[in-house]
Order: sequence, then C-alpha cells, then structure tokens
Amino acid sequence: MKYNTGLVIVVLLVALPLFAHLDQLPINLYDEARLADNAIEMSRNHQWLVPTYLGQPEMWNTKPPLMIWFQVLSLKIIGTCELAIRIPSALAALATLLIMYRFCAKRLKRPILGILCCTIMATSMGFVGEHMARTGDYDALLTFFVTGYLLSYFVFIDEDKREYLLYTLLLITGAVMTKGIAGLLPMPALLVYMLYRKKFRSVFTTPTFYMGITFFIVIVTGYYLLREHYNPGYLKAVYNNELGGRYSEINENHEAPWYFYLVNLAIDRFNFWWYLVPIGLVIGLYSEAKSIKNFCVFCLVVIVCYYAVLSSSATKLWWYDMPVYPWLAIGAALGIYLICELLFCQINKRLGATLITTVTLLIIIYPYNIVIRFALSPRMDYSGNSSMVRYVQEVSRHKRRMLGSAVPLIDQNVLWYMEAFHLDIESTPVAELKIGQKPMIYDDGNRQYLDQHFTYEILEQYEQMTVYKITGTK
Repeated sequence: MKYNTGLVIVVLLVALPLFAHLDQLPINLYDEARLADNAIEMSRNHQWLVPTYLGQPEMWNTKPPLMIWFQVLSLKIIGTCELAIRIPSALAALATLLIMYRFCAKRLKRPILGILCCTIMATSMGFVGEHMARTGDYDALLTFFVTGYLLSYFVFIDEDKREYLLYTLLLITGAVMTKGIAGLLPMPALLVYMLYRKKFRSVFTTPTFYMGITFFIVIVTGYYLLREHYNPGYLKAVYNNELGGRYSEINENHEAPWYFYLVNLAIDRFNFWWYLVPIGLVIGLYSEAKSIKNFCVFCLVVIVCYYAVLSSSATKLWWYDMPVYPWLAIGAALGIYLICELLFCQINKRLGATLITTVTLLIIIYPYNIVIRFALSPRMDYSGNSSMVRYVQEVSRHKRRMLGSAVPLIDQNVLWYMEAFHLDIESTPVAELKIGQKPMIYDDGNRQYLDQHFTYEILEQYEQMTVYKITGTK
C-alpha cells in the first residue's frame, strides 16, 4: 500500500470519532470550563503570561498557558463558541494519529500496521472520550507532544540520527509548557531505554543535546520565573498543586488503589483491545525484523515505566494515562498484524496483505460502530448543573430571552456562557433572595429551602431546572 493512500484512509477513518458534533455538548464543568474561562478572559485582557479567572491571577489551574494560547487563537479565528474551545484538542489528537501512522509506514515499512494502530486509538474511549480528544482539556495536546518526543528519541537511539535528539528536547519543552510536570512523566522510560541500548555517551556527548537542553531551560525556566515575577506566589502554588500536593498526597479526594489504571483499561477505556497488547509485544520481541524487535522493547519500557509512575502517585484520575494510549494501540495493532502476517504471508505476499487488510476491517467494525454512535450522539453523563448549563447554552445559541436572573452558585461552565455571551446572571444564595427576584434552581436542597421560606410562581421549566419568581415570604 502506498503511503498517501494509507494517509487518506486514516483521515477518513478518524474524522468522525474526532470531529463529529464536537460542539454539541455545553462546556463541561471543572477543567474544560476553567480553561475556557481563562481563554475568554485572556482573549479580552491580552495578559499572555498570567491567565486570569474572574479578573484575578489564576492560582487553581497552575499549568503553563500553551493550551490556553491555542484556545485564544481558535476563539479569534472561529469565534466565541464551544468548537473554538475544543478544536485545539481534536487537532492535536489528529496530529498524534498522523505521526503514529507516519512512523509505522516510513520507519517500520508497514502502512497497514499504521492504519490499524490509528483505528485502535480512535476506537478507544481512553483516547477519544470525555476529557480527551473531544474536550478542551490539556491531555490531547500533552499526548501529541509526549508521543512526538518518544518517537523522536527512539529514532535517535535506534538510528543514531542526532537531529532527532534535538527534536526530542524541543517537543519535551512543548509538553512541559502544556501541562507542567506531567510532560516529564516518561523521563524514566527514556533513561531505561538509553541504558538498555548502552547509548549513554551518545546522548550526553552530542552537541545537539546541549542545544536542546539550553532551549528547554530558557523557555521553561524563563516562563516560570517571569510568571512568578508578575504573579508572586505562583511557584509555591505550582509545588503544592503539581508536586507535593498531587503526587505525594491525595488531592481533592481522588484516591484509588495502585491497579486503578489497569482496571480502567480492561473495563472501559481500552476494553476492546487490551488483551492484544501483551500478545503483540511478545510476538514482536521475537520478530526477525530488527526494527520491530527494538520498537517492541521500547514500547514495553514506555508502558511499564509510565504506569509505574502513575500508579505510585497518591492522586489518581482516569484521564492521566492518555499519553500511554498510542503505545498500547501499537502493541494491540502488532498483535493483530503479526499474527496475520505469520498466518497469511507464508502463502503469498500480495494475498497476505489483502487478507491482513480484510481481517483488520472485520475486527474494527464493532468498536468503530460504538465510537461513531458516541460521537454522533454525545451525552452529558454527570449530574449537578447539567440542566442549568444546557439552559444557558440554548439561550446563547438561539438568542432567546432568559427569564431567570439569579442562581445560588455560578459554576465555572455557566460563567463561561455569561462571559462569552454577556448573560446577566447574579449569584444569590437562596437564603438571601428578595421579592421580585427570579432564581434558577436545579438542585433539591435549594428547592426545598425555597418551598419552606418563600411564595413564588413558576416562570419556566427546563429539564431539572426551574425558573421561579419570588412573590413573598412565609
């Protein structure tokens, strides 16, 4: 199969899982909403070094602002909408798939393997699900940079192409500028593989290493020091949030056993493919092709080291392992590809390639159908303010009059719609409501308080959210 033919097939296969109905759901609560709030404020105040939240320096979200910069650029190009917040993640995910395909097609000389790897990634909820490729969070962009620098490092070690060491360090800089310390989590894998291949001197005696490390220090250290200068206390917040406060201590009650990520793989996030990963890597380790054998060793090192670091962290969240999915996918793809190669290519090379393609298509039909349904009919699975945020989304999209004017608590995603579309909503606890106010209530606790203390009339009902007008007290 020709390279360009395979490239077109990959783009066609992954387009719907990544981009279909990308703007249908309202902005998600917490991380996506916080980034979206930072982006909308930065697009207006032009404070590029210090993201803000409610006009104050951002100290809850302490990551460097590369992702926010991309979202601001997207807001400028596309306009104020959910798509502008999410398209940088979707494009980063597409770029990750394309570099994986290019590596398989050009370096491993197996375009079909690249197509299979990309399809497995695009049918894995750990890659395309919530908080991943289809939402405006950090993790898709982080995965792009991590995948890029791991592949570049492998090429440098395996083929002694020294410019790839420079690419490695440039991409590491991008990873850190995306999500701080999380961009460095694969470092143990680089060290282990370097020692395994006995390339210590090759790394540390190469001038390009010092060029790259100088660039890293100037950009990363320069940003953190400048941020501290303009935002005193920032470095302490980074330490508390990303180092001591998240790795060594349980943060925000996100506690789980050490096998948390492995269980998630099997149950939901890689459930169609996980069992093929050890099969593919073991077969690859015994491959006669040196490139396949070395790459399987590298994949195994990356997967084991990354999960060892994540599993030893006190704080565990299910999206932290997204950067591992390209490596799990290549392992699963090798499981299918190498078995088919052993079975079919002994008969006839051309016939074998056709049979491999046919088997691949048959295997991916069911998981591909699942992910397409997920993309075409996205749903909000969390409770809480979902009806409220859908209401303000509908108001902003259809430019209809909003009957309510107050909520007990303005959540981060509701705030984005207020800022983006200039909605007039004030935060008023139910105990402080006054006659004539029009609160929007979506939870039972506030609804019960309203029933006990006020008389009212109902102006509008929207799913679980009700718009009231306070007419008196009891």
